Amino acid sequence: GLNPDRYFSLLRPLSESRIADRFRDSPQYFRDFISCNRPFAIDSGRRGATWCGHCPKCIFVFGLMAPRLGRTEVEAIFGRNLFADADNRAGFCDVVGLGAHKPFECVGEYYEAAESLVSVLDAEEWRGVPLVEEFRSRRDELEKVAASDESEREGAAAVNYVPARYAAALD
Repeated sequence: GLNPDRYFSLLRPLSESRIADRFRDSPQYFRDFISCNRPFAIDSGRRGATWCGHCPKCIFVFGLMAPRLGRTEVEAIFGRNLFADADNRAGFCDVVGLGAHKPFECVGEYYEAAESLVSVLDAEEWRGVPLVEEFRSRRDELEKVAASDESEREGAAAVNYVPARYAAALD
């Protein structure tokens, strides 16, 4: 039969925020990781060389990393400041739960993106950036989203298939 612990994910029990917190301690990978799907498009004419800066994955990861890595580092990783581009307004609204719908692409939960954006609002280095200033007026809404889903978070973390002998790597 199949080995019962052949298939599992060490990261599955962790929220995107907890993964980002851990990633913060691995600067050697900051310029080597990518979550944008565009560089991997099947149609070679649609491929990009790096983060596209507009898709839901770029917007979510930029927002999650912004308060953790700081403005200088996150701008270097993405090659631009995604909060400076008004065309990203709807995308940020969608990932923080203030938009029309949750993106179809794999991004984290609304509360995670909202928590990160509230942290950006509090950081002096992001002052004056157009979308940051726009979201400042919606802080109450963002805080409400950030505080939501407490029970959902606990339930999601409760079930995982990480064998005990590997789980120590998460500690």
